[in-house]
Amino acid sequence: MLSNRALCALNATVFIAAKGHQHPPTTRELSAALGLSVSSLHGMLKLLDDHGIVRSFRGAEKRYEIKADPATMTAWDVVQIFDDPHPPVAQNAKEKDTVSYEYENTYCEMLKDFLASQKIIDQIAGVSSSSSTSMSASSGALAWA
Repeated sequence: MLSNRALCALNATVFIAAKGHQHPPTTRELSAALGLSVSSLHGMLKLLDDHGIVRSFRGAEKRYEIKADPATMTAWDVVQIFDDPHPPVAQNAKEKDTVSYEYENTYCEMLKDFLASQKIIDQIAGVSSSSSTSMSASSGALAWA
């Protein structure tokens, strides 16, 4: 499973990429559009900045623009910053625990492969063509949300 934080980071990345370099959103605009508090966005955006996904800069307010290339960047590039999808190996695992672990591990590998196949640029059209100006993290606006 993906954490809510990873899903929110994906939504923020797509939203920032959709805005383009002509109108990089402020933290407040991101907060309103994604339905997240400004304080919860700060840490997430800092991690995205530290990993080269977005770039922050100051004007009258702090703004964010996409730094990585949305045509080559994948959902997995963002998710792996926030989540390790592999299940932990239980100490003293019994045989049935091993079967459960193998099932979970297979699921995690399939999820990773799916996310690695999802380019950020392919998600931008859905955000740009949306008639609504807001996109909550749980709205289902994105294929993975």
